[in-house]
Amino acid sequence: MSSSPQLPSHPPLNRKTSGRPKRYPLRILQFGGGNFLRAFVDWMVDILNEKTSFGGGVVIVKPTAAGNYQKLIAQDGLFTVLLEGIKNGEPLSETRMISCVQEIVEPANDWRGFLSLAENETLRIVISNTTESGIAFIPEKLPENQSPVHFPAKLTSWLYHRFLYFKGDPEKGCVHLPCELIENNGAALRDAILQYAALWELETAFLKWIRTANYFCSTLVDRIVSGYPDKKAVDIERELGYKDLLLVAGEYYHLWVIQGDDRILALLPFHKTGLNVTYADDLGPSRKLKVRILNGAHTLMVPLGMIVGVDTVGEAMEHPFIGPFVREALYTEIMPALGIDKKTAGNYATDVIERFRNPYLQHHLGDIALNCVKKFHVRLLPSIIDYYTLHHASPKHLVFCLACLLRLYKGTWGDRVIPLRDHPDILEEMAGLWKDGEAESVVRHVFQNSDHWQMPALKTPWLEDETMKALECLEQYGIRDGFVKFSTGRDE
Repeated sequence: MSSSPQLPSHPPLNRKTSGRPKRYPLRILQFGGGNFLRAFVDWMVDILNEKTSFGGGVVIVKPTAAGNYQKLIAQDGLFTVLLEGIKNGEPLSETRMISCVQEIVEPANDWRGFLSLAENETLRIVISNTTESGIAFIPEKLPENQSPVHFPAKLTSWLYHRFLYFKGDPEKGCVHLPCELIENNGAALRDAILQYAALWELETAFLKWIRTANYFCSTLVDRIVSGYPDKKAVDIERELGYKDLLLVAGEYYHLWVIQGDDRILALLPFHKTGLNVTYADDLGPSRKLKVRILNGAHTLMVPLGMIVGVDTVGEAMEHPFIGPFVREALYTEIMPALGIDKKTAGNYATDVIERFRNPYLQHHLGDIALNCVKKFHVRLLPSIIDYYTLHHASPKHLVFCLACLLRLYKGTWGDRVIPLRDHPDILEEMAGLWKDGEAESVVRHVFQNSDHWQMPALKTPWLEDETMKALECLEQYGIRDGFVKFSTGRDE
């Protein structure tokens, strides 16, 4: 992942230099302060404050113990969002300083400060984005006077403190809007909280309060956020007149679909802003379309691009092998397995390809590669299974991508080291497999013995065999000729 370059001597961004004092009461508890939440949710909240009487501040909570939010703390929660794109053939660009973030809390270092936020009456909205692996029940003891490890456990502790402080008042429950890209993310978060409450033997009244006084909404989010614009940062900060270490770039397009009712409108009046926030009874079709096409294509190009040495999504789409590979996978394997109106899926896929080719975004494949094993399960594996069920044939592009992903975890390609970003247990397991064995033993272990990959070997033995063939072709012929050999059986 690229780091921020040394920039000219502009004044640092903070409340004093910007003249933006803290002025909003806290209304949103936000787990995560990464690029996406800042350029999507916080950007929306900032507009909500501008266009309505919402007047809400955000407190950002660090969901993990690793790393820190020192840049965000140093800038007093301020940062700039840069939106760029093309409309009617003309380039568009705009910046907005986001000032809705009022506080930053790191529970690992300030557990009491984190819990005390539960005593705030106005703090009624909980938003999170902790990656696909963030919402899960992983048993752990309730520690005394310190933070639990996992995000849902932290939230359970916070809600329990709120329940006790307000004596179970049903009016003090919260609306939860998880943005993690998993199916039924609202229900999944609620269930994880209830499981922790049961494990910790918290009183029955608290479990009832969670079920009846809290409102868990499943959501779907869509905006490509590329992160810090390394190559343009000097020019942008010269125009802004200040140094922003958290400058974050994204596209104009945005969509937030919330499965909910009028309780959301009362708390978050996005309908008064013109923002693309919609409400639906069923997120299924929209989620399937977005996850399998946009997110699926992103995950598809990661192992290909990192093996070839391509750095960004835009470069991948212009690459003579990867660009056509992604398009063919979308139109011939992912879309036919969707079970969604062909015209609707085709229009969305066309729009996605154009969004990928946005020349102003520097969306690094290394950022998309974070927790890629989990992402593969959510974004691509369902398309593989559905395609085979429908056609009784192997989706060659998607299977070859799986082989490339397995090969990626060897950590090198030729003389080049491949940077890997995944759960430490997965990295350790895969490093050991590649060190001690060859392609065949790696595939056999992943399909039959790995707790992390959880491949459906028993139900789909063809996939194990096909992945073996694809990996052997990749190792023997390289990525381009290897795909030709695997998909046609012919040498190029």
